[in-house]
Amino acid sequence: VNRSKNVVITGFDVTGSLNGSSFDDAHGIIVTDSSRIAVLDSTFRQLRGATVFGRSDDVIFAGNSVTEVREGVNIGQVRGGLFERNYMTNMQPNYAAGDHPDNFQVQAGGTNGISTDLAFRSNIIIEGTSGPVGGIFIRSEKIAQGLRHSNISIENNYYEGTYRHGISVSNTDGVVITGNTVLDSARVGVTSAIITSDLKGALIANNIAPLYLARAEAPSTGVVSRNNIDVWETKTKVGIAQSALFEARGPGDINFDALSGLAGSAARQAGAGFRNVAGVGNLAGDAAAQMAIYMPQFDNNFATSLLV
Repeated sequence: VNRSKNVVITGFDVTGSLNGSSFDDAHGIIVTDSSRIAVLDSTFRQLRGATVFGRSDDVIFAGNSVTEVREGVNIGQVRGGLFERNYMTNMQPNYAAGDHPDNFQVQAGGTNGISTDLAFRSNIIIEGTSGPVGGIFIRSEKIAQGLRHSNISIENNYYEGTYRHGISVSNTDGVVITGNTVLDSARVGVTSAIITSDLKGALIANNIAPLYLARAEAPSTGVVSRNNIDVWETKTKVGIAQSALFEARGPGDINFDALSGLAGSAARQAGAGFRNVAGVGNLAGDAAAQMAIYMPQFDNNFATSLLV
């Protein structure tokens, strides 16, 4: 989709070769130099990357299911974006080829690659068995030129994996990170964390995670942190046991409601962490009903940062 506007893609099944490997496939959907583009209620399987949004205004990626891809959703120079109710799981990165795998990545490519007014809400991200994969990763590779992202909210997302960058935000002005759950998976690996670096104005509240890391080499300013729950971490020996917050999950289909935590747990009493919502990975209703819900949001500010 190039140099276009007012395009809705809904109910698609976007696949690669389906030969059991994502290493020989292309990207699913690429959107460039466009505006008011929505990708809704679609599935993405065995691809180089599910979707790329570049140099575009007002995009929506909602209610989609992404699996067996090397990369999830790549975002560069986007002004106004909503990424909501997506189920991202079992990515298959090609580490030998140098993949830096993330489910959602905001980067600063091109001459003026910064993004602004982005919202990541109610996404469920579960790593799978192929190896460590990041959750939501945001930074500016052009920070030396003074290019910073702005007005980004990350609210009510669930990440489970063995990668340090469960949620990682750098080089951004006006950030809200609230109501998220970041947990280690059953696979042995690096402890997952919520990481912040070089932020100017941020609210970090009502989250659940084993680690909260503020990078000292790039300190942030104007950060408010409150009502966050520590999950037990073996090195720091701080926090509440994960088993006291969440029920154990066996093999088979995942009950998304169970990801909201145990009733009566400290997290539920504090109002912290992810709460399941309807339509994650699969929106209800026909295309007309889905468009009626999401199209009006093009006329609103997707990111509702309290700080800007």
